[in-house]
Amino acid sequence: MNPTLSNLLAAIDRQKAQLDAARPLPEETVASLREVLTLDWTYNSNAIEGNTLTLQETKVLLEGITVGGKTLREHLEATNTAMQSDTSRRSSRRGSRSRNGRSRTSIRLCCGESRIRTQAGTGKETC
Repeated sequence: MNPTLSNLLAAIDRQKAQLDAARPLPEETVASLREVLTLDWTYNSNAIEGNTLTLQETKVLLEGITVGGKTLREHLEATNTAMQSDTSRRSSRRGSRSRNGRSRTSIRLCCGESRIRTQAGTGKETC
């Protein structure tokens, strides 16, 4: 194995052991970690898709404040991504999965507005 990769894996193992030793984590710590991960995931996911919101603008938007000079589409992409993250987390805790392993809840940007729907059988959403 590559020595650099071995060192990286060893560092990950040490950090994982530190995390495991601190379990169970306090509720405040878990909430803080969830907030940071949701922000990072939302920002990076949307940046890959071409959204021009900065990390700080994404943070402000997720706190409920609109960002001047940005399109409604960019605002909705960010809020939808964050909502999907939260919905997926809650669904996975409940074990709410369809037969193909996908979450039953999907969040869509449809006709310029955000919609949340729960799939029922083979029902399809139309705009």
